[in-house]
Amino acid sequence: MTMLMNKTDHSGFFPEITAFDGCRLGANTSNLDDQLRLRTIAETVHMGINATTGLASDFLNQFNEVSMVLNMISDNEDMLEDIECWQPRSYVEHFRASCFKDLDLILEAYGLCPDATRVEFDRDTEQLGTFIIERLNNIATSYTDIGERAEAYGRLAAEIDARVDMLSSLIHPTSVRPTSAGVSTIFALHRANL
Repeated sequence: MTMLMNKTDHSGFFPEITAFDGCRLGANTSNLDDQLRLRTIAETVHMGINATTGLASDFLNQFNEVSMVLNMISDNEDMLEDIECWQPRSYVEHFRASCFKDLDLILEAYGLCPDATRVEFDRDTEQLGTFIIERLNNIATSYTDIGERAEAYGRLAAEIDARVDMLSSLIHPTSVRPTSAGVSTIFALHRANL
């Protein structure tokens, strides 16, 4: 099996961002104006921006998609091609590559995210991206048996789901959300009832 990526260090794939599109990073969200601006953006952009953190849950879709494909590989090994060239994107890269009409507001909200939250979130997403790439490479080179490889992909998908749930709790720190496993259970029950 072909290597998914070369073995270079991917720890720096999120360039340090200090400013973009005229937005400032490091806003002090204890400032009432910044809090009100975040709330206004969250109400204007209907895509899951948290009014407290300024982060949007849509960003996690890049990781959810990898997990979904990994779970389907046991049924269709050809789907592996869908993730062989996958590369993680930073928050800004993800949204710049999207088709959202409110890109400027999404990036402004990110710029208003409290420093500690944004630093932790960016660090954890970078670590998840590196983890996925390293594990995909490891599985590709370590397993020759298709069944064992599919099981390893399934375990990786579960690990990704758990980490995505942790990232989601940074985006929406006070919300009660179903876990990825809970959503999977709902879909499984729905399929069973069809």
